[in-house]
Amino acid sequence: MIFLIIILLIITISSLLLLFWTAIRKNNYWKNRGIPGPEPLPLKGNIDLIFGNKNPLSLQLFNWSEIYGRIYGIKNGWFNVLVVSEPELVKELLVDKFEYFHGRALCPIVGDVDTSKLIHLFLAKGKRWKRLRSIANPAFSISNLKRIMPIIEDSIKININLLKEAESSGKCVDLHEYFVELTFDVIVRIAMGQRESKQFKSEYCQIAQDSFTRINNNIFYYISFIFPWIGENILKPFADATGKLRGDPILILIGNIHKAVVNRKEEKMKKNVKEEEENEENLNNKKWVDFIDLFLESEAENNKIEFKTNNGTYNKKEKFERCNTLDEIVLNCFLFLLAGFDTSANTLSLIAHNLVIYPQVQKRLFEEIEEICGLEEETIDYEQLAKLKYADAVFKETQRLCPIANEICIGMRLAMMEVKMVLVHLLRSFELKRCSETLVKPNLTGHVVLNSGKIVVKLNLRK
Repeated sequence: MIFLIIILLIITISSLLLLFWTAIRKNNYWKNRGIPGPEPLPLKGNIDLIFGNKNPLSLQLFNWSEIYGRIYGIKNGWFNVLVVSEPELVKELLVDKFEYFHGRALCPIVGDVDTSKLIHLFLAKGKRWKRLRSIANPAFSISNLKRIMPIIEDSIKININLLKEAESSGKCVDLHEYFVELTFDVIVRIAMGQRESKQFKSEYCQIAQDSFTRINNNIFYYISFIFPWIGENILKPFADATGKLRGDPILILIGNIHKAVVNRKEEKMKKNVKEEEENEENLNNKKWVDFIDLFLESEAENNKIEFKTNNGTYNKKEKFERCNTLDEIVLNCFLFLLAGFDTSANTLSLIAHNLVIYPQVQKRLFEEIEEICGLEEETIDYEQLAKLKYADAVFKETQRLCPIANEICIGMRLAMMEVKMVLVHLLRSFELKRCSETLVKPNLTGHVVLNSGKIVVKLNLRK
C-alpha cells in the first residue's frame, strides 16, 4: 500500500514538474524569437489582463501596441498569440492568404468547429463557414434591407415616443437603456418574426444581456485557456450537462429559439401549396419572412450533412452543398439575435455620447438630416440614407475611436442602416445636451464586444 502511495506521489510530482517546466518554456516562446511583448506569468500568461467583463480586449491590445509596436507576442493562458496591427500585413494574412488563416482563435471548450453539431457562423471556419455564410447572405442584401425598413422604422418611432415620455418628466435619460430595448426589439422582429413591438415588455431582452455577461465572465472559458485538455474533455461535458441546473441564460435563450424554429417548421409543413403561393405573392415574391424562414428554406434533407475535420489549407474553389442542419439554424438565429442588438445598441450609445461632447458635430449632422430627410415625420427611404455622408463619417469615426468589436461583420450593412435611421428620428425630435450625470469618458466594459455602460444625457424636445 505504502509502495503504491509512493509511486503515485512520484508520478504526481513528476507531472507537476513537467507541467511547470513546459509552462516556463512556453513563456519564453516570443522572447526566444526576438519578438517583444508583455511579460507573462507561468501557466496563466497574460490572460488576467485580457479576460473578463472589466478588461476590454481591443483596448488592452491597443495599449500594448503603443508600448511594443504593431507586431508583438502575448500568452493567452496556454496559447502563444501573435498580435499584428500593421495594415498591409493584416491585409496579406486575412485577405491574400485567407486559405491559410481561415479560422478564429477559439477557446478549447468550444471543441472541433468542423465536426461539432452545435456551431454557428461566428465559430465556423473554412468550408463550413462559407456554407453557412452563403445561406445567410440574402438576409443582408440591399433588396431585403429595403423590405424590412418599415419594421425597423416602426420600432424606432415607438422608441422615440417612449423617449418623449421620459423627456416630459424633466429628468436626464440613460440612452443606452433605450437603445438596448430598441435594437433587441428590431432584431427579434426581423430575425424571429415577432409581429409587434415589445420594448420594455420582452422577457428575453434581459436574458440576452445576461448571456453577454456570462460569455465575458465564464470561469469555464478562463480555466480552458489555461488548461486546454481539462476544458475540452472535462469542463465542456460538465457545462453542457449542468447548464439548465445552473440557469445558464445562453442555454435558456437557445432553448427558446429551438422551440420557435421547430414550431415554425411544423407550421410550414402544414401549409398547403395554395397558401404558400398566396403568402409569396403578398411578400413581393419572397419565399421567406424572417431569418428562421430563410434558414429553413436551406435545411438539409433528413437533417444530415457530412462533417469533416479540416486543419490544413482551405480550398476556396472547393464546391459545397448550400444547406444547413436544424442545430445550425438554431445556433445562427441565436448568433444574429445576440450580436444584432448588442453591437448596434452600444454603437448608438457611443455616437450619442460623442454628439453630446461635440455639439458642433451634432449641429452639422442635424443640418444634413434636415437637408436630405426633412424634419417632418415622413418615412425615410434607403436612397436618402445613402446620401447621409456626414452620418457615415460620424459612424466610422466612433468605430475608430472605440471599436465595438474586432471583426468585419456580415450584418454591417444592416447595422449602419439601422443606426442612421435611429439618428435621423432621434435628432429630428431632440437636441442632445450634457447634464450633471454625463460622463466625460464612458465607462467601457466587455471582452470581445465593448459595452458603453450608461450614457446619461438631457433631451431637449425640438419645437
